[in-house]
Amino acid sequence: IPFRNPVFLYVQAAWMLVGFGNLWTLPLRAVYLAEAERGLGLSPATVMVLMVVIPTVVKLLFNPLWARLYQKLSFPTLRMAINFFFATSIPLYFVSDNLVLIGLAAVLYGIGTSGSPFIWQLWVTKIARPSETRLYQSAHAFLAGIRGVVAPFIGLAVLQGLTFRTMGFISCSLTVAASLMMIPLLHPKRKF
Repeated sequence: IPFRNPVFLYVQAAWMLVGFGNLWTLPLRAVYLAEAERGLGLSPATVMVLMVVIPTVVKLLFNPLWARLYQKLSFPTLRMAINFFFATSIPLYFVSDNLVLIGLAAVLYGIGTSGSPFIWQLWVTKIARPSETRLYQSAHAFLAGIRGVVAPFIGLAVLQGLTFRTMGFISCSLTVAASLMMIPLLHPKRKF
C-alpha cells in the first residue's frame, strides 16, 4: 500500500538523500577524529566527547523545542529545518582541525538529531489513514534500514578516493537537495 502512494515514494526519495548523506559520514567522523594517519589522532576520550557526549546532551536539551515545533509546523517545513542542521554540521566537521569548530559541528548535529525522531516516527501519520499507519511505518523503517546498513560501507569505500572535506561537502549537497525536494510539498491548505 505505501509503495503505491506517490507522496510516500517522493518523500522516501528525499529521505534517502538526507539519510545517505548523514549515515555515510558516521564512521568517517570516527576515522577523522581518531586516526593519526588520515585524521587528527585525538585521544579516545576526546573522540567520545565530540561524537557522543556533546550531541547527546544537546539532543536532550532540544527535544522539548522540537516536540513543540512538530505540533506547529508542517512536515516539509520541519524536515527542511532539521536538514539545515545536518547540512551545516557535516561539512563543518571536516573543514579544519580546530576543536572549537568540530565542537560546534557536534552541537549542530545534536540539534538536528534531536528533531529527527519526531519526524522519523510520526510523519506517516500525516499521510496514512490510521488503519494503514503501521504499514507505512514498516515500509519507512525497512528503507531506513537499507540505507543504515549500506551507507557506512559506501562512505568508507568512497573515502579511499576522496578527502574528508570533499565527503562533507557531498553530504551537504545531498542534504540541500533533499530540502529542495520538500518545497513542492509546501501547500498552505495541505494537512501534511
